[in-house]
Amino acid sequence: PRAQYTQCVVYHAGRMTTLSVKRGCVFRAKTDPVQHNAGCRMRRVLCRSKGFAFVMLKKLTIRAKVILGFALVLCASVALGVFSIQRLSTVNASAKDVATNWLPAANVLGDLSQDFEQMRARQGQLILVPVEDRAEMKDKLVDSETRIAADLKAYEPLTTEGEERQMAEAIKTAMTTYVADNAPLVALVDSGDQAAMVTLYKGSMQDNANAVRQAIRTDRTFQLEQGNKVAMAGVAHGQTAITFIMIALALTAAFCVAIGWLMILGISRPLGELASAFTRLCNSDTSVVVPCKDEVGELKQMSTAADFLLAAVHAHNAAEADKERLRAEAEAERKRVMYELADQFEGAVGGIVEMVSSAATEMQATAQQLTSSAQESSAQATS
Repeated sequence: PRAQYTQCVVYHAGRMTTLSVKRGCVFRAKTDPVQHNAGCRMRRVLCRSKGFAFVMLKKLTIRAKVILGFALVLCASVALGVFSIQRLSTVNASAKDVATNWLPAANVLGDLSQDFEQMRARQGQLILVPVEDRAEMKDKLVDSETRIAADLKAYEPLTTEGEERQMAEAIKTAMTTYVADNAPLVALVDSGDQAAMVTLYKGSMQDNANAVRQAIRTDRTFQLEQGNKVAMAGVAHGQTAITFIMIALALTAAFCVAIGWLMILGISRPLGELASAFTRLCNSDTSVVVPCKDEVGELKQMSTAADFLLAAVHAHNAAEADKERLRAEAEAERKRVMYELADQFEGAVGGIVEMVSSAATEMQATAQQLTSSAQESSAQATS
């Protein structure tokens, strides 16, 4: 299985050699090209960075690690929010430019064109209406002039420097030239010269009206183009903002995952190792190696407590061993004493048995002698 193999990198003669080793034996060797050295350098940099992070984590207490983790996550969230606001502000700027500049300018130009055409129509009506209605039409012409002047005044602050300002000046010049013909037209109307009125209306005033229309049309076309350009730029900024925000969100998520992983390595794993060590110590396992001795703060205190507990377990085991040894010695002494008593009893009983046996033998000899004496006496009596 691949889990049984480990790889080591050896540099020789400017080339990198990767060795796959299994239990101390070289199993496979492969030489990579020299151009892979850049990737190796990158891996070494990452390993050094990881080692630096671990060293820094070991110098912090659990409280400091937790505060640092939350602070980093908070900073990442704030950075993401600030970046999102900055990108969206660009989109808002484009929308604001359209809403406060190009759209109002286009509306004012529309009003100006409408008021101009209305004045042109009223000039024609002034020529055609009866004499008794001409006073009313003159008042309407004055109203049209007032409206046109108001439109030009409203349009002036909406113009931008450069091309649009030139177009606005062209409209103003053409409109001023056209409005200037109102007084001669009214004078001709008052004189009753119908032919001169028609000639002026269809002659120079028509040419001036066409110049005004062309100037307004050119400016409105420019407004439409620039408004569309700004709107499309806003759409592009919006799409770019979405893309960058998604990238920033992914980077923030990866950063938070990295912080969580470091928190696991710096807090969860040491606590798990200490919990395992305490569990083994509670089971009187003295072969345990107390972890986190190089930590600081709470983990160092828990590691010191584990050392004290390990020493206590060793002392308890030594006391139990001494107690067991004394119990074995007492048991051996008891057995020895019992064996001695048994030997003494056996010796005493053996002497008594020997004395009884000797006495029985003597009694048997005496009985035999008496029997012999009785037989002899009986034999003498019968003879």
